[in-house]
Amino acid sequence: SLEGFRKYHAESSWTWEHMALTRARVIAGCPELAERIEGEIKAVLCQPRDAEELRKSVSEMRQRMALGHPETSPWRLKHWRGGLVDAEFIVQYLQLKHAHDHPEVIEGNTALACGRLAMIGALMEEDASTLAGAVRLYRDIQGLLRLTVDDAFDPARAPRSLKDRLAQVGGASDFPALEARIEETGGK
Repeated sequence: SLEGFRKYHAESSWTWEHMALTRARVIAGCPELAERIEGEIKAVLCQPRDAEELRKSVSEMRQRMALGHPETSPWRLKHWRGGLVDAEFIVQYLQLKHAHDHPEVIEGNTALACGRLAMIGALMEEDASTLAGAVRLYRDIQGLLRLTVDDAFDPARAPRSLKDRLAQVGGASDFPALEARIEETGGK
C-alpha cells in the first residue's frame, strides 16, 4: 500500500533503496494512482539529507559491491572501476544530496540527470557532458554485448565482425581505438 511504502521509507529504508528510487517510474495504472505513487517517490527522494552521511553510505555500498564483483576486465562495463556503476552512483548521490532544494534533478535516465545536475551547479557542464557520454557509451556497448555474448566477453576469442560492430557502436574507428576509449573513459 502507499501508506506502507511511506512508512517503510520514513522508518526503515536504506540509502541504496533511495538510490534505486531515483530510477523508479510508474509503468501501469490509472493516472490518478500513478500521480500518487510518483508523489510518494518524490517525497522520499526530496527529503533533507546529511551530505556527509550520504557520501559515506554511498561509498560504503560501492566498496561492498566491488568485493562481490571484482574488477577483472574493462569489458565488464557495469562493475569495472570507472564503469557504469560508478557513473550511476555519482549521479544518484548528487540527486539525493540536492533534491531537497532542487527537486528538478530527479530524472530516471542517468545521462539526462547529468544535465539537470549541471543546470543547478552540482556538476560543471564539462563534467556533466563527460559523465553523460560515459553512461551512453557503456550502455550502448553493454546492450550489444548482452545480445551477442552468452558469457563474459573475451576480445581474444571474439569474431572480427563483433569487434567491428562494437567499435561502430562505441564511435571508434576500430576495435583497438574502442579499447583505448573505454580505458580513457573509465579513468585508467
